[in-house]
Amino acid sequence: MTDLVGLVASILQLVDTVKNARDYVHAFRDAQSQRKLLLAEIGSLQPLLKQLDNRIQRSQTGGANSVIQNFEEPLIRFRGMMERLAEKLQHDGSFELVGRLTWSLWKKEDVEEELNIVERFKSSLTVGLGLDIWDFANDTTQQYHNHTLATIKDATEEQRIDHHYIFRSVRDIAQRQQQYFGTAARDTIIEWYSPLNFFLRQADIFGIHQPGTGRWFLEANSSKEWKSGVRKVLWCRGMPGAGKTVLMSIAVDHLRAEQKYCDNIGVAAIYLNHKETDAHTPSNLLASLWRQLVVGQPIASVESLYQKHREPGTKPSLNEVHAILSATISEYLKVFILVDALDEYPERERGVFLSHLSQLGTNVNLLFTSRPHIILNNSIHVAPIAILEIRATAEDIRCHIDAQILKSSRLSDNIQDCPDLLEEIEKRIVRRSDGMFLMAKLHIDSLAEKHTVKAVQSTLENLPNNLEGTYDGVMERINSQTEDDRNLALRTLSWISHAKRILRPSELRAALAVEPGTKELDPNNLVQLSIILSVCAGLLVVDARDNRLRLVHFTAQDYLERIQATAFPYASTQITMTCIQYLTTYSDTGHRRQWKIL
Repeated sequence: MTDLVGLVASILQLVDTVKNARDYVHAFRDAQSQRKLLLAEIGSLQPLLKQLDNRIQRSQTGGANSVIQNFEEPLIRFRGMMERLAEKLQHDGSFELVGRLTWSLWKKEDVEEELNIVERFKSSLTVGLGLDIWDFANDTTQQYHNHTLATIKDATEEQRIDHHYIFRSVRDIAQRQQQYFGTAARDTIIEWYSPLNFFLRQADIFGIHQPGTGRWFLEANSSKEWKSGVRKVLWCRGMPGAGKTVLMSIAVDHLRAEQKYCDNIGVAAIYLNHKETDAHTPSNLLASLWRQLVVGQPIASVESLYQKHREPGTKPSLNEVHAILSATISEYLKVFILVDALDEYPERERGVFLSHLSQLGTNVNLLFTSRPHIILNNSIHVAPIAILEIRATAEDIRCHIDAQILKSSRLSDNIQDCPDLLEEIEKRIVRRSDGMFLMAKLHIDSLAEKHTVKAVQSTLENLPNNLEGTYDGVMERINSQTEDDRNLALRTLSWISHAKRILRPSELRAALAVEPGTKELDPNNLVQLSIILSVCAGLLVVDARDNRLRLVHFTAQDYLERIQATAFPYASTQITMTCIQYLTTYSDTGHRRQWKIL
């Protein structure tokens, strides 16, 4: 029979040995939480083992009675585990170098198993000492002994189950934390590499399209051939306001919907804007395509670039970005790349961008929208280039008109009073819009302000035939407002047309609130955005998703630039004085950090 006194003494010595390593392991930054927990649990056994040792030595013979013998096997098994652990943590009495190496080689499964052993042993020991079985074991019957041991066994099993449940819960929490921090690091790298996020722009544009419109575009033979072919280029040309941007968003949504049934198809879109050319460098545009193609996929190649450029604060070269995009595209069976408003991109950068696009791979199909005046053949090294003329269909314009009428309670009421008015509105606007959604929208806006059926009919008879005349009509409506509304509209349009980049609503509101001779910005002088949009008679819109103010169309920018001399001749001077006032006087109030307009 094993000498239990010696057995417990040897275990106490091992506990003391392992306990000496506890402070070292807790200070070691690479030690995992389970390993620290194991050492802590072992350390907590020391007082229980000493109490057990005292109980054994106080027994009649100093040996083991029938009850003590039931703990002989757990003690031996626990000592074996402690010997293995001590061997891993100890080498020539030092935990310096070898401790690092052996600790790193200790497998996670080993830690979990040894935690289970410690927990089971600790549970048995705690219950046994609590019941004080050593003192009254000889006075009880064998049946009571069996019942006691069964109780201990059940309690131990419950402790083990609870331990596993807690361990799994802690492990799940740790995994979620690791996933969260992994996601945060991924987001940081993606934002560093690709600051342009066209997912938001796509969602915003597609959100304004009228359901049911644009089907003709998807069903056109040119579109079908482009979609089913290989290394195809489709150039969608159209006049300003014909709906090219919205049609492209419909195509993007259609292609991404089909992605669900074919995981090996990639879709990426770019929406160019003449006021964002500083951010829309060829390198940033290519990186934005990569960003759309790696959703849910590893980004190891960009992580390497991030580590390379992070400390020196540099950015990847155009060739590096192109190489990474090409490698990403090579993983797909086919990739569709769609670029809107190519005519709004500066000609020099356009050539560089298109040249790199045409070299991305034979599995890439390209689609561009633009006005007809630009030339693509010199930059695109893929032939032939198919051309699809874009023009809003009469049916799509009618659908758009009906949807806009429903949004105008005043116009809806006038139509209810005169049912024939709806047909007249559709007929005249379709004819005068000349295949342009933009003109249809501006015409509806002009009708929505009329108070009577007669006024609506009179306006319909005098609708302009071209975009220039339509913009002239909008300015007439603006100038016919009250003096306060007219001045607010002209000030707003002067800021929007002169700004070097697209403004946020908060920036415009702050600019309009600046007052000469004041020392701080008065929050009570901020104009509500809804009022600003209303007085501008449809020329100004706000994208809810990216919170940016935009003119209704890029042609509105051209128009405002042409009429600046007469509409707001002193705008440049007034804007300059406002900026000086803001930066020199308001800088101490904390507003300066928000001033990023020019």
